[in-house]
Amino acid sequence: TGSFCVQEVTSGSLTSVLARVEPNELLIPDHLETNSTLFKLLENGSDRLVPISSSRFDSQNGRRQLETAYEVSSLEAFGLFTRAEISAAGALLDYVKLTQKGRLPRLNPIKQLRAGEVMEIDAATRRNLEISQTFSNKKNGSLISIIDLTVTGAGARLLANWVTAPLTNLNDIAARHDVFNWFYEGSECRNEIRAQLRKLSDLERALSRINLDRAGPRDLASIRDGLDLSVLILDQLNRNSCAAPLPNLLSEKIAKVSNFLGLREKLGRALKSNLPLSARDGDFIASGYSNKLDELLVLRDSSRKLIAKLQVEYIKTTNISSLKIRHNNFLGYFVEVSTANVKKVPSDNGGTFIHRQTLANTVRFTTVELNDLERQTARAADLALSQENKLFEELVLEVKGINDEIAFAAQVLAIIDGISALAEVAAKRSFV
Repeated sequence: TGSFCVQEVTSGSLTSVLARVEPNELLIPDHLETNSTLFKLLENGSDRLVPISSSRFDSQNGRRQLETAYEVSSLEAFGLFTRAEISAAGALLDYVKLTQKGRLPRLNPIKQLRAGEVMEIDAATRRNLEISQTFSNKKNGSLISIIDLTVTGAGARLLANWVTAPLTNLNDIAARHDVFNWFYEGSECRNEIRAQLRKLSDLERALSRINLDRAGPRDLASIRDGLDLSVLILDQLNRNSCAAPLPNLLSEKIAKVSNFLGLREKLGRALKSNLPLSARDGDFIASGYSNKLDELLVLRDSSRKLIAKLQVEYIKTTNISSLKIRHNNFLGYFVEVSTANVKKVPSDNGGTFIHRQTLANTVRFTTVELNDLERQTARAADLALSQENKLFEELVLEVKGINDEIAFAAQVLAIIDGISALAEVAAKRSFV
């Protein structure tokens, strides 16, 4: 999702931090593979260890990696990082580029988590509290499973982060409580917002696929529909104050969200309603969006109509009513007749029909006319597909150009989902 956080820890707090983060992979410099102290600390997570070259943890290289990734000449705008933090962050970026074959996902600004900023809970206590999973390692029955009434993927991820890393700053806690109370007291507004959120696609995940060049037309549609809904939801919150003004935490964030008018309008005009998984499949750009594409599609479709017309002519010529012109990826277009009717097909050497293939129940032929038309159709189809893919890349670039703004909107919607879900829990179960 682009979340990027760095925290310097002591050996005493390491196990608590790892219990909170629950990493799938834990990168260590290869020279620490034999460090008995470290391995004793990590004995419950040794299967997640990924030793990488110690040289990848070089702090100077790490600084260059970060400055390149964020396209800045200095990291000072993000905070004052220690050498250890820069080394770790740089090694992580290097590893991501290595595993993603040179590509990087979209990254949020790197955040420095300071000691005491969130409550650290040691692994044993966390397990006894059954916060995210029960003693039998199941989510069902854990604290999160009981209070998670979120309706979006991003909201669920955020709520899990809140519960596993409780705030310690009273002002931050009070600000979140204000938003919670606003949703709790405004039940009608809460229900309306949650109904809209249920329709929301996972903007963060779609954005990640787009930035890693793994996206398809459906990801662009997810962005389009997600942005349309985000504008609708945020406008609704601004209009419907639920008899009370919006809390500062919410109003300040909503004010910073763009309306994405240009991109929403363009994606709305560009994409059809039914979309393929991959851009390589074609047939996803709507009619009227591109004159050039429309012309190529007319040429492609007119060639197909000529093939249909040719089938009618061949039926008249041979007097075989069941004759069909079919297509497959191996033979291309071919004339197919049943074995029972094959004697009606002209078989002299200079005839129209040229034998291609004999099967158990059918015989397949081609003709000079059909071959010519197939070349025309294939050329027109290839040109149309090439133009569609070019338009797809242009739309992807537009999304990438404002991906930080889209990610921010997604984060605001996740906050709204997470807090309104907690208000829903309180309302339904009389939680305080």
